[in-house]
Amino acid sequence: MEKQLLDTADRVYAFFHYFGMSCYARHGKLFEGFGTIHNLLIQNGFAIEHENMFYSSTLDSEKNTDINLKWHDETAGRQQYCDFILDNTVVGGCEIHFLPQKNIAYLRWIFMNENLCGKGLGSKCMTALKSALYSRGISRFDTDTALTNKVAQHFYEKNEFVKEGLTRRYYINRRYCSE
Repeated sequence: MEKQLLDTADRVYAFFHYFGMSCYARHGKLFEGFGTIHNLLIQNGFAIEHENMFYSSTLDSEKNTDINLKWHDETAGRQQYCDFILDNTVVGGCEIHFLPQKNIAYLRWIFMNENLCGKGLGSKCMTALKSALYSRGISRFDTDTALTNKVAQHFYEKNEFVKEGLTRRYYINRRYCSE
């Protein structure tokens, strides 16, 4: 375990996630359509850490649900947390990143209380979230999930997100860089 932690600490990433530096969607990953950049990274010793499926949804209307949203203060990094509330009870939440383009938001994560999963509540929360974003002027809503996370992929597709392709996160070992 200690070796694995050390290896991770020695990694240098091609795109830095926290500050939103990326070639696509501001999430620290390279979209598969950039083959030339992919080839340059591989030729220069970078490896793929993981691949995600990238999704996008066009927001074009407001819809009513029985889910209320409680927004928390926006951070300096243009991120905002939101609680999903049903009958005065928090049933889940999410984190949204508002991109510099005023009409695009990125879903960093979403969750539902575990004992409420499988009852359609997640879709109601997503509908309420999309409606709230649309009312704030957002017309495109993006997210991604691990290729192995079939549950999340099904959820996004069921909630009118369209697969846009793969995104990849690249790293190189710091020791390799200094040689």
